[in-house]
Amino acid sequence: GAGRSGTLQLPLGAVQRGADGKASVWVVNPTSGALKATPVTVGAYGPESVPVLNGVAAQDWVVAAGGHLLRDGQVVAPVDRQNRPLLNPAAKPAAAAAKGN
Repeated sequence: GAGRSGTLQLPLGAVQRGADGKASVWVVNPTSGALKATPVTVGAYGPESVPVLNGVAAQDWVVAAGGHLLRDGQVVAPVDRQNRPLLNPAAKPAAAAAKGN
């Protein structure tokens, strides 16, 4: 959500720090569900959230927790805050559908 000044606030768990100390977040492609590590500039960390000064927009889908378990290009099934799917299951890539064969 946006803070008082209109700055985007993300949960602490959404921001990852690389070996170089730089901050990034996982942004989900809304069409394919693929993840992309996206560099961000953050402000001062709060007790539960951190302001993101640039790198992502309010309409971007960002992984809120568990980012340390993910990898670039990985396809995920995004859900909203009520754990409802955001993508049509039929839209999953064919490679993912064929894994059980």
